Amino acid sequence: MKIVFTGGHHNSALVVALLLKKKGHKVFWFGHKHTMQREKSLSAEYLEIRGNNIPFFEIKTGKFYKTYNISQFFKIIFGFFQSLSLLLRIKPDFIVSFGSYVAFPVVLAGILLKIPFLVHEQTMQAGLTNRLVACFAKKIFITWQSSSKFFPKNKTELIGLPIKRDFFSGQKMSLFKNSLQTIFIIGGKQGSHLINCLVEEVLPQLLSKYNLIHQTGRIEKTGDFERLLKKKNLLSPDLQERYLIKPYFFGEEMTNLLSSADFVISRSGAHIIYELCVLGKPAILIPISWSYKHEQLINALMLKKLGIAEVLMEKGLTGLILLKIIDNFFCNIKKQYKNVSEAKKIVFKDAAERMVSFIEKKN
Repeated sequence: MKIVFTGGHHNSALVVALLLKKKGHKVFWFGHKHTMQREKSLSAEYLEIRGNNIPFFEIKTGKFYKTYNISQFFKIIFGFFQSLSLLLRIKPDFIVSFGSYVAFPVVLAGILLKIPFLVHEQTMQAGLTNRLVACFAKKIFITWQSSSKFFPKNKTELIGLPIKRDFFSGQKMSLFKNSLQTIFIIGGKQGSHLINCLVEEVLPQLLSKYNLIHQTGRIEKTGDFERLLKKKNLLSPDLQERYLIKPYFFGEEMTNLLSSADFVISRSGAHIIYELCVLGKPAILIPISWSYKHEQLINALMLKKLGIAEVLMEKGLTGLILLKIIDNFFCNIKKQYKNVSEAKKIVFKDAAERMVSFIEKKN
């Protein structure tokens, strides 16, 4: 069976793709090769998909959310014909869409060619692409019950987010030669320039109290990784030993690092929110202010309500403010850990297996 994967949340989609590949199916990937438009650096999606030996095809398309630039609509048309050409060449039996604007032309071309497809919705609301194509889908799988109202009831099923089985039993690693608390700083799959700059402001002060694991992303325009790496090399040897910095962490390494951290500082995208619930990991969350329908803020507030997260808004946030909040958060971390059992209750463990089962039955 030939299956094409596409969409914006590659981490969870990859879990399903690898299960299908392991069972002997041929998997292809349509996605972003670069971190953003006019950016030369390779995306985390491209690096991880190619790292798992899955054929990757770059789709060049446009966005239609919050944009009134006519050029974006021409880019969507280009993406449609590009997708149509690729689908005619590959002749897949099925398409799996994980939403976002990159999936729209792929699914649209699939509808024209009468290729069956399913949709997975990761957010607590519902992405625009998924809402537009849902009526044509064979099945809509959702992560949170709150998004069910946006889709046809007769084909919508709550299964949670696909997470690798070994994520539920991540191993703690001895990364540092001290007994300090360890913070994992994650800015989303491409890193966060805002969070990187906040950390840079107070890096020596942070390292005087904590160990840091820092995923910066690697965007050439901002140069965050290279700049922070230079700053690390100017620190005293004892502080350097407390700072683990890389552009990206993938697979088992990411699982084990998250398990090893005492708490997390992050954006609040769909995937990291679910992972924090799975691990019962306390977090300081800084939602992206311009996310679609404020979905990142909604995600963050859910974890705050569960009692395992502090939510910070971007406006007026400085490195010194963040440092003060981290110190206060650490003082109350025992209280946060008391609430982790409630967070773990709301996640599913078999989402990937259920998606694979549905795809194979449709063959």
